[in-house]
Amino acid sequence: MTMKWMAALVAGGMLVPVGLAQKDVHALQKELKGKQLVLRNYAAVPIASYTWNNGALVAEPVTVHTFGVFTTKSVKLNGGTLIFEGKRATMVRNTKTNARELGSQTPMTLAVDLHGAVPSTVVPELQNMMFFPDVQAALAGLPTQIAGTLDISSYSSTPCKCRWIFNGGKWLQVDASSPRFVDAKILFSTEPSFSMAARQEKISGNVPMLVYASETGHVGDIWLASTAGYGLDEEAEKTVQHYVFKPAIYDGKPVETMLNVEINFQVF
Repeated sequence: MTMKWMAALVAGGMLVPVGLAQKDVHALQKELKGKQLVLRNYAAVPIASYTWNNGALVAEPVTVHTFGVFTTKSVKLNGGTLIFEGKRATMVRNTKTNARELGSQTPMTLAVDLHGAVPSTVVPELQNMMFFPDVQAALAGLPTQIAGTLDISSYSSTPCKCRWIFNGGKWLQVDASSPRFVDAKILFSTEPSFSMAARQEKISGNVPMLVYASETGHVGDIWLASTAGYGLDEEAEKTVQHYVFKPAIYDGKPVETMLNVEINFQVF
């Protein structure tokens, strides 16, 4: 039962007069420009799309996620769509200092289809509906199995030798060495392609990911644990989406599990 992310948040608060619509957009840009915020749907795609629907903001489901910090460059009203242009950087943990750091930046666009709504009724709500108020709130919002594996919320030096599996309608942590458990194995993989930017700059790097392998052995949601930049993250995602696994087995039955997969890009 692969996670599919959809944020539907009920709007609240006071409405603003219609005549202030454009001023509201400028005010939103002034409020957000340069501010580092985490998207509530943890999207790690070039364009994240939303729709305003009867007082709620609905985020289109995506299958690639990360604990990414979005920095707004501009907010514009284009017809009936609000366009947020900016950059996203994945937050990682420095293993030497245990400090949280931001990786390479990737251009990102957030597109909000107002669906005919008057901008002045929507704009005042968007910041709280699209972004967490701070990093701690974003960490608290992570799914349990991601928070325990992504290695940015916990600084334990003795990580659990275990696997997360979906069994009995919920995610469980099991001992990877238990005789009741047989880990998933890769049956089919493909070689990643270098992005044009990485090839031109002769960039090498690793892209570690958390991958959901379903009970049928197919890839579901993907979480970027770190980024390499130069388009390599996108190439890594494309590569992993074609992987096929022999499913994990628990108590004799195939189960969905979460695996650590690392794609290596090496210039020779």
